[in-house]
Amino acid sequence: MKFSSKYDRIAFLYNILETPIEHFMFKSWRKKVIPEIHGNILEVGLGTGKNLAYYPDDAKVTGIDVSPNMLKIAKRDHDRDMTNFATMAAEYLGFADDTFDYVVSTFVLCVVADPEKASKEMKRVCKPGGCIINIEHMRSNSEFIAFFEDMFNPVSKALLDEHINRNIPAIIEKSGLRIIEERDMGLVDVFRLIRSSPR
Repeated sequence: MKFSSKYDRIAFLYNILETPIEHFMFKSWRKKVIPEIHGNILEVGLGTGKNLAYYPDDAKVTGIDVSPNMLKIAKRDHDRDMTNFATMAAEYLGFADDTFDYVVSTFVLCVVADPEKASKEMKRVCKPGGCIINIEHMRSNSEFIAFFEDMFNPVSKALLDEHINRNIPAIIEKSGLRIIEERDMGLVDVFRLIRSSPR
């Protein structure tokens, strides 16, 4: 897969490249959101496992990613007895329907090739009454900010397959999920937390 090979190549540099934005923005968001999640959890697009340190000790976490090398780093750096790892694409989750209490993804729907299909898969494996949590980079409601997102999107897409101007809330709703919370996290409304549930 194109995504897998590209992220496999940069896996050993990924944490270094993300250090500034992780330190000043992402880390504080993870601390606010992840500790509230309990039960049987699927994290889609685990990457190098940056959320793992913040899950409660009793949480049972299954982490999947399409990049084997990213998962190797997650396994090496985060020793959690309650974590399972699997190489898997977000659009093709190999789990039965209604399996998880929570499905979590951070900065995934802006990267996957088919975000609507990935969102539908998250919905399928989430239990009725469960919750899907996405922290995502998305198109701003500000026309000024969106203009620059559109301008730089070809560069971001070429470098990391990252689409910085996707309308993520619309994608989530189109997949059949009901948005129950949408919260701005940073850069005005470019980064947002979205909580949704199966209809």
